[in-house]
Amino acid sequence: MKAKELDIVVELLARLAPARCLEWGAGGSTLYFPPRIPGLTRWLSIEHSREWADRVRSRNAVPQVEVVHLPPDIRHTAPGTGASVREDFQTYVTWPEAQAGRFDFILVDGRDRGPCLHAAFRLAEDRGVVVLHDANREFYFKHAPPFAYQERYTDWRTGQGGIWIGSKARPLDEILDVARHRRVWRAHERVTKALFLR
Repeated sequence: MKAKELDIVVELLARLAPARCLEWGAGGSTLYFPPRIPGLTRWLSIEHSREWADRVRSRNAVPQVEVVHLPPDIRHTAPGTGASVREDFQTYVTWPEAQAGRFDFILVDGRDRGPCLHAAFRLAEDRGVVVLHDANREFYFKHAPPFAYQERYTDWRTGQGGIWIGSKARPLDEILDVARHRRVWRAHERVTKALFLR
């Protein structure tokens, strides 16, 4: 995450003070955010890569953090030929629903983010918060779930970056200085346009 994205998540976590957190996509966030949440009881991180899950586990120092490796399901799309195989992330997306209860904070930053966002809508507490990283990608929002409160920060990058925040029942300005972050993102966008002459 860029600093302006990180600032948003850090502020949300400080004001929300979540006890139960879920993330799809283990990594730097798994190591950085949990130590900054005083009342944390569980941080569940779902990761599709065994090697990466093991690496994050080996660096984690917070006992409330659990990294679960869920590899993609393999589906043969042309039965009998053996030639057409694709990865399917159904287990990766749905496993937290079957196993883990509801969450105060959910970070979607892994594989198959559209379906994960829908699962997050079902798994989030009513006044909980869901964050989607790489929200510059428009296709995540074509069939997005109906969060009552939403805020999206985008910039010039199209394949990555940007952040979206949603809640089913909590106005986001209760836990985030929305106006300040809009100003920061606009200022960054002006500077980037000037530097890159876009």
